[in-house]
Amino acid sequence: MSDRVSISMLCADDGDCLFVEAAGFRLLVDGGRARAGTGALPAFLASLPPRAGRPTIDLMILTHVDADHIEGLLAFLADPGRRQ
Repeated sequence: MSDRVSISMLCADDGDCLFVEAAGFRLLVDGGRARAGTGALPAFLASLPPRAGRPTIDLMILTHVDADHIEGLLAFLADPGRRQ
């Protein structure tokens, strides 16, 4: 297992959307504005290498329900064609 930590800040307009990968664990923190949930977030996740028998994201955290944090997650989760 690698000791490498990768933090990606996704384009989320005036909101927050962070992806952290460490020790084989993938964490998504917040989702930014709605446009991030239909654009930057699914595109970023689709670019990740698949992991056999494991989901694309291990844990998704919503820090609080302000629109600039939750809209993107709601838009992403509402899309039935999203990658699992």
